Amino acid sequence: MMRRGMASLEKEQARQSENFTGGKFIPYVRLKDHLDLVRFRPVTEPEEGLARANGTPHVLINGEFHTVPDVSATGKRFFNTVTCQLIPAEGGELTGSCVHCDEGVNRSTQFVLWVYVYAYYHQIARGGLPQVKLGNLTCFKREVKRFEIWQDSFFMSEALKMKVLQHPTLLDRDLIVTRFGAKGSQQVRRELEAAGESPMPEGILAQAQTLPSLEDVAYGRVTSLDGSGPAAPTVELSAAHEELALPQELAASVLSGEFQPGEAPPPGSEADDLPW
Repeated sequence: MMRRGMASLEKEQARQSENFTGGKFIPYVRLKDHLDLVRFRPVTEPEEGLARANGTPHVLINGEFHTVPDVSATGKRFFNTVTCQLIPAEGGELTGSCVHCDEGVNRSTQFVLWVYVYAYYHQIARGGLPQVKLGNLTCFKREVKRFEIWQDSFFMSEALKMKVLQHPTLLDRDLIVTRFGAKGSQQVRRELEAAGESPMPEGILAQAQTLPSLEDVAYGRVTSLDGSGPAAPTVELSAAHEELALPQELAASVLSGEFQPGEAPPPGSEADDLPW
């Protein structure tokens, strides 16, 4: 197709710029550096009954995914996580055809949730981010205040299962995920902690009703949010609310002096664009 005039060019440039900067693309929770943390409130329940009882349309989904290399329009190499196209049959066997399975690409079991992300916390100063204290830890806070997809692996699902067993709902408290492992490292793990019980911040659950279904996102049927996405409510965390339940290993390393906020993470390769 062709467009006439400078005005139409400027309009299209604005549209593509919005997409490129994440204004419309569905955002994912991403922890890219050693000791990065994210704090969020789930708006997804683990089972249908809980979802109906607590007023959310979103129920945790899980499935088989492939991680495949890709190249952006600007030539940057990254990894993309795509849903395996095999279909489960009776007895649990997978049947059908999947191009990535045919090419020998490994698949892994992952779960997918909608969450409302308050902020990310980094140990390395970047872009003029404000410095904050989380207990005894000094770090740099990047406020997000938007809905994101939290997609993670089988091993994290075990930690999430423990939280589900300990608490009657996923909606009654914030969760904190910490990454251990340098950017680009093959030795990366993430730890999950739960904050104390607290009311769902006002407006979040109502806005979550407008989010696309997790199935549509996972299968790629929906790849962007309408307009600039739902107008996620602005939630301000009090100082008390922002006291994170830091993973024991991270807290111990800070208190012992083995880790000093602001120092560089352990060396690792640069490419690291998985969803976590």
